[in-house]
Amino acid sequence: MTNQITLIVLFFFSSSISYFLLKILVNYKKISNDNFLKRSRLVRWGNSSKSHLGGISFLISFLFISLISNFFYEDYIFIKNLQIISLILLTCFFSLLDDILLLSAKFKILFQFLISILLILFEFKVNFINNYYLDIVLNILFFIAVFNITNFFDNFDGALTSLYIPIFLYFLIFSYIFDLNIYIKLISLVYFFSLIIFYYFNSFPSKIFMGDIGSSQIALVSIILGYEIFWKSYVFEGYANFFVSFFENYIFYMILAIDSFLVIIYRTTLKKPIFIGDTNHLSHVFIKFLKKPYKFCLTIFASQLFLIFCGAYIKLSSLKYNNKISFFLIVLIFFICIYTIIYSKNVKKK
Repeated sequence: MTNQITLIVLFFFSSSISYFLLKILVNYKKISNDNFLKRSRLVRWGNSSKSHLGGISFLISFLFISLISNFFYEDYIFIKNLQIISLILLTCFFSLLDDILLLSAKFKILFQFLISILLILFEFKVNFINNYYLDIVLNILFFIAVFNITNFFDNFDGALTSLYIPIFLYFLIFSYIFDLNIYIKLISLVYFFSLIIFYYFNSFPSKIFMGDIGSSQIALVSIILGYEIFWKSYVFEGYANFFVSFFENYIFYMILAIDSFLVIIYRTTLKKPIFIGDTNHLSHVFIKFLKKPYKFCLTIFASQLFLIFCGAYIKLSSLKYNNKISFFLIVLIFFICIYTIIYSKNVKKK
């Protein structure tokens, strides 16, 4: 009971910190204004002169709650969280540099590679197929992919937030179902409520963007929590087991992956640089027939809830591996077909 009361108190502090920080950050536009001319050559949604520092509110809220939690729990959460805190701080530092200096894609990939190596050294590596060297390669590719599909999707008011709020809710629920350590519940709780508060400022018409410091941060935290909650006790028992585990544990990345896949194909077809922003993401294409931005956010929010429900159902069910694989393939094909058809009919033809 004491733990639950403590979590409620920490939730109140976390939400308050996020809200008041965002109130301040909304008015801090210096970095965005300094870079406005550089950004103006890119065709982007909305006004790029708005503050791109919303992700700082997640960071400060998390650091403050991590520090305060030491006074409530005997197992000294700050020390347990030290590796996670170090990774988040380093990610935010590099991301802030990117927001200030607008670093090239090569530097971004280099930074993502460095963070991926640290994730492996800090033992957040999944033994996907029980082959040491191949698993290292697969983990690095996966980590870099998560960073990029998340950053790619941060292009529309409220869109990325609409996808990640259900993800952190998913983590929070399963941290209780599996009765995990309190620091996992705490991280899930802080980011879940921080994103809810942020959505108030980021929904259309947005007052602030989370920037790379926000998108890279939540991508990193989702990787860490995904490992701690779903993969830590995973044992490779064959490829059927691997595919089922991969889909049920990472199904919430599906919409992000579909968006990146379609955009990369579109840009490659037109011989455009992959990492140069434009207005041909799912968000921009859907708005052509949905008309109102909140409808797109509601659509992907509902889609994400459905995908998470599917993942949870399969995870907790007693179905055989073959039936689980068939189920996931049906869901995957359905979403790919629906989003691809809508995208191909409404994307700009240049």
